[in-house]
Amino acid sequence: MKMNEEEMSDNEILPSLSSSTASSSTSEAKTFVYIRDEAKGWVPATLQNRDEGDTVIVECDDGKMKTIKLKDYGPTRQLPLQCINSTHGKIESDLRDLPYLHEANVLYNLKERFEKKNAIYTRAHDRVLIAINPFRWIDGIYAEKERILYADQLVWRANKISSTKPLPPHLYEVSSLAMKGVQEEKYDQTIIVSGESGSGKTVASKIIMSHLATFHSLKKAYVAQLKVEMKEELKKEKQKKKLTALKTPHYIGSALFFVKTTIENSCFVALFMWSFVRRAPAIDREKQQKEENTKLQDELKSFESESFDIDAPDEVKDDDEPEEMKQSNLIVQRVLDSNPLLEAFGNAKTQWNDNSSRFSRHSKLQFDINHGCNIAGSICETFLLEKSRVIGNSKKLKSASGSERTFHIFHQLFEAPETDRTKIWKGLAGKDSSSFKYIGSNPCTDSYTDQDAWKNTIAALHTLGIHGKASQSMLRALVIVMQLGNLTFEADPADPEGSVIASLHELDALSELIGIPSADISRCLTFKTVTAVNDTYSVPLNTALAASTCDAFAKQIYSVLFDWLVERTNDATCAARNYTLATESTKYCNVAALDLFGFECHDENNFEQLLINHSNERLQQSFTENIINSVMKEYESEGIKMEHIDREDNEMVLKTLEGKMGLVPLLNEECIRPRGNDAGFVNKIYANHSTVRLNAPLVFKKKYNLVATQFGIRHFAGVVDYDATGFVEKNRDTLSSDVIEVAGSSTNGIVCRLPLSYQRKSKRKGCLVGVSLWTKFGNQMKELFQTISKTRVTYVRCIVPNKCKEPEDFDLACVLNQLRSVGLLSALKISHASFPNKQTFCTVLQRFWFTVPPAFDARKLRQKYRFGRIPDRADEKEMRKDCDTLLALLFNSLEISEENCSDQAPYIMGKTRVYFRTGMLEDAEKERTKMINSHAAMMQGCVRGWLMRKRLEEGRIDERKQPSTFAFNNRLAPLFVVPMTICRFIFGVRIPKSTNVL
Repeated sequence: MKMNEEEMSDNEILPSLSSSTASSSTSEAKTFVYIRDEAKGWVPATLQNRDEGDTVIVECDDGKMKTIKLKDYGPTRQLPLQCINSTHGKIESDLRDLPYLHEANVLYNLKERFEKKNAIYTRAHDRVLIAINPFRWIDGIYAEKERILYADQLVWRANKISSTKPLPPHLYEVSSLAMKGVQEEKYDQTIIVSGESGSGKTVASKIIMSHLATFHSLKKAYVAQLKVEMKEELKKEKQKKKLTALKTPHYIGSALFFVKTTIENSCFVALFMWSFVRRAPAIDREKQQKEENTKLQDELKSFESESFDIDAPDEVKDDDEPEEMKQSNLIVQRVLDSNPLLEAFGNAKTQWNDNSSRFSRHSKLQFDINHGCNIAGSICETFLLEKSRVIGNSKKLKSASGSERTFHIFHQLFEAPETDRTKIWKGLAGKDSSSFKYIGSNPCTDSYTDQDAWKNTIAALHTLGIHGKASQSMLRALVIVMQLGNLTFEADPADPEGSVIASLHELDALSELIGIPSADISRCLTFKTVTAVNDTYSVPLNTALAASTCDAFAKQIYSVLFDWLVERTNDATCAARNYTLATESTKYCNVAALDLFGFECHDENNFEQLLINHSNERLQQSFTENIINSVMKEYESEGIKMEHIDREDNEMVLKTLEGKMGLVPLLNEECIRPRGNDAGFVNKIYANHSTVRLNAPLVFKKKYNLVATQFGIRHFAGVVDYDATGFVEKNRDTLSSDVIEVAGSSTNGIVCRLPLSYQRKSKRKGCLVGVSLWTKFGNQMKELFQTISKTRVTYVRCIVPNKCKEPEDFDLACVLNQLRSVGLLSALKISHASFPNKQTFCTVLQRFWFTVPPAFDARKLRQKYRFGRIPDRADEKEMRKDCDTLLALLFNSLEISEENCSDQAPYIMGKTRVYFRTGMLEDAEKERTKMINSHAAMMQGCVRGWLMRKRLEEGRIDERKQPSTFAFNNRLAPLFVVPMTICRFIFGVRIPKSTNVL
């Protein structure tokens, strides 16, 4: 009975024997590689054969055959290999453990962990963690037991626990190691969180800071739990003691019991004695802290009855955040509540993220190292607030088709109860967001509602002590900003070159809010005072300039409001004002979290994108230097001497941006020039910088011949095209002296602070000329990274798995672009520039033991590690010596090319592992595969001969028949499993069923 093709493919255990099959018995084992793909970046494939030229034929996973040109794969002309001993790559929680370190293996390792193991954290370095946004909360990943686990094993009992299995990578690992550095080394720590919008930077920073802020309370709960466990252990020991009481004298049994209990429970006893010894001062500190908390809470409740106030909500929704956000300690609560408050005023909905931070933040947690590293307070520094989002009429917001909106606080205001809105201003009664042009429609976010967010904001304001007149001035300043957007301008009938305010009703409402006469507001917005020598002139503004002045006024008010809020938050959380145990000799250690904008490259890139990418260039420079230093320490600890490591840096880009003739001074010069404009700035760029030089940071001007205001820069993450329209005006960041003077006379406590935000150095053309915005930002970056350089830095690189914000969806091309843009791949290449591959002694001996030549002097080594078994009493020094001998014999038997070795040793022995030079581990693997094929062919020949003789003896075939033309019976197929099993057991290689090995 014949079988059809489908039945054969499903039921046939082994393929039929033919002449082609016999000839392929000595062919090499399959090689699994990666090839480039336009849609996915890299796709796995199987190498079939190599042509005589520079081309190879591969088979993709979908069964398609492709011809690959090796010249497209760099100077080595080699396809990147998949990880050893696996068809689709070995999944590692630490990227450094990948035997072949290249971007394809890194990409698929992250994919396998994300999809199969639901693991969103991967370790790339001792100080680099990759965090993938899952777009959902994962059950149990942020539970209290997890926080205690990482704190216990990495901080509290780090030197007492000998764990053979390391903890999986986690944000709690980053925060715990930072706390360990504070407690043991008394050294400041910095955690830099970066990534694209929507990558989860805000949530990651919040989780890290919350874990650090709650360390003290976690330790109290942990010590209490240990006491309970210790009591249970003591009860068990008492029961055992009763059994031996009759055999042992009482005093001897007590002594033995005490010694035995002390030895077995040393950790518990140590913690118990520590808490007992420090009990008295701890009780005093707790009393002082409770009294201070009671006093502060009484102050919060004792609001002035005659002043404005909005009652705090009884219930606050936590937006499905972990329970760790709730704390009883008032200082900790203030530190945690500052996050949602700054998010309300500094975050907005974008087309990439519902809660995108539109500012960068540098938060410091202060710990008292004299009192057990208790949290004493926090300080926050902000910069690069996206003020243009306030007016809501930017091109980006218009082109987003409703997916973008202004800051959260404006939309929360209109979801507040009617009574709260009328307390702020009676004119808000019966109005919604569409009543104000700056706000427009109110698209709801997917993650939470504005009504719940309003309750969180008010509760945070109450916790931080912002109430009464201060709260009234702050919320009314928001209304002033919105009301400025409702002013409309038209040409002055008496002067066509001038303008007047057409919406008189809106002007009167603004006058009531801001406390300035309508005539003064109208004059400062439609006229500009110009001073020439000793004469002063009042120049009218046309409708476009008047509207631009109004927008600038609104943006500056909001900037002042945000700075004031940060200042009040620092006053409520800093240790100097709130820590009750603070003295003149109190020393604080800081753990800082830096939440930076990610690298941005949109269809239209403006001044804001240039500043953001400038900060990322600074970050990348710091990142590269720190990684190199850590690698040098690793080599030093392994006893490896390194003279120099070649690396790619972004020094040329930074020199182009901030050098003597860089973009910053050129733009400042154009801002001071009487008729400075954006096109002149671009012309100066190309006049002072060459585009012909190799790897020049500036893109050729010919690319932008049609547009005079466009230029391009080759950043470390890729080329970005910029449109310089508005650069000069945005960099000036100034208001007319008339607006500043009128703002100073406002009755609103926020608006009247506006003149203080300008440095009055000199007057020119009626504007107060001070430090430009880019110069101010550049100075902040220099000071920031100078401060960071004095701390121990850890990096958290956040990744967006897909642009659609879908959970469990891993877009290969999207992730690969981010890995390149954050500089992670280049940093990994730098860290493995000289020795890209490394293996432990045990791994080398297990994989290559049978490659030792069967010479007399090597028999003992071959016999010692036969079948890849490591002796139970193997010494590290002995294994190191045997590993060196094995590799020396192996590489001596190979023909190593000069290109791969370059007259240097193919490997270097460290103290704990072997470091291979480029291509050396691949050559060793090829020799191993070759020997496996040779042994497999020998076993196959033996089995074939036995089967042939068996069938001849049974007389089932004709002797004259060619032995290669018959088909094996399926009942004999299981006999072929024997050599496969032997190969798999001895050599650690799995031969797929679909392979024609017989």
